[in-house]
Amino acid sequence: MKLSRENIASPAELYDRALKLLAQKSRSRWELQRLLEKRCEDAATIQRVLDKCVALGYLDDIKYAVQLARFRAERKKQGRRRVALELKSRGIAAEIAEHALEDVFRHINEDELLHRALEAKLKDAPAGWTAKKTKKLYDQLVRAGFNTDCILREFRRCRIPPVQNRAVSGEED
Repeated sequence: MKLSRENIASPAELYDRALKLLAQKSRSRWELQRLLEKRCEDAATIQRVLDKCVALGYLDDIKYAVQLARFRAERKKQGRRRVALELKSRGIAAEIAEHALEDVFRHINEDELLHRALEAKLKDAPAGWTAKKTKKLYDQLVRAGFNTDCILREFRRCRIPPVQNRAVSGEED
């Protein structure tokens, strides 16, 4: 059973709640707004708290978008397309997301990123490569946001058996 949460009516209490949420982890304005809406029904109070957090520099969607994009690309080894989807899902405006992607991927060679992601996945791969394993690896890299042509080119470079059209479409042998 879920514990019921008390609604917050006071702007000061709502501001304290916002600071606690931001201390836990960085968030976009949209994410913080959604969390505050669960505790307060007054939209005007929520907007004042959000504006105060922005004015004090505690909430900055541009900085947040760049940090998240850099983390996803460098640490999680995700491609531009996947990072863009992640930014969108966190309520980052399209123009801010595009700015962050340009900033991060200007310094990252996506082909090299794909190569490192593939090496990490192949490190623990057992011997005896099959079409099913190739398809699984291909699907993982597509979900990670890499371009399909780049994936296939990297497979050839690493001498991974080619992905057959039937394997890519999901049909079984």
